[in-house]
Amino acid sequence: MDLGRTVRAVSAAERTCLTSEGPVTGRALVIATGLRARRLGVEGERALYEGNWVRRPSHDLPWFRGRRVAVIGGGDRALENAGLLLPVAREVHLLSRGPLRARTDLSAPVLANDRLVHHERARVGRFDVRPDGVTVEVHQADRVWPLEVDAVCIYIGNEPNSQLVAGQVELDPEGYIVTDRFGQTSVPGVFAAGDVCTPPAYQSLANAAGQAMVVAKRIALSL
Repeated sequence: MDLGRTVRAVSAAERTCLTSEGPVTGRALVIATGLRARRLGVEGERALYEGNWVRRPSHDLPWFRGRRVAVIGGGDRALENAGLLLPVAREVHLLSRGPLRARTDLSAPVLANDRLVHHERARVGRFDVRPDGVTVEVHQADRVWPLEVDAVCIYIGNEPNSQLVAGQVELDPEGYIVTDRFGQTSVPGVFAAGDVCTPPAYQSLANAAGQAMVVAKRIALSL
């Protein structure tokens, strides 16, 4: 195990990682880079993260007390976290691009709460970050309007960290690495395990651990 190195590039064909300390080559290469939160890709988003205006209620709920919060998303996680915020936040604004996709048992009690304002068919145009808060530029129907908040919670899904091998191994349309039942990718000697190659419905720690075991055995038997 070699900790502390940053992998800057990967050559799948050569089974080589180019790291901050130099190249590392093996007889097999396993990609287990997991997921990252999907970004909106709008102006001001980088400053939003760098300024620590993106918060997680499940991690820091007391911080939200008395604050105005925008929750962006329409799935289970967005509604679940909006529900966590309602007892403590001063205002909770839920922005969804379309109809909610969350389960009814999550969405119904949240939407019934008078402290939640649901802005349906609303998308974010940009963020303007100030020392004392954030202005969210909201595009809704035929108008554009500003929403002033103290924090933003973004729940628009995840995407696989497959960019290091994009264009080298086969990916599916969502960017997940395509493997066979042994974790083998389209390049001989290159394997993948965990969320980077698993559809969202089947992602779990137990599944990732099981895949890693299968990959390790396959490599051991093939070397």
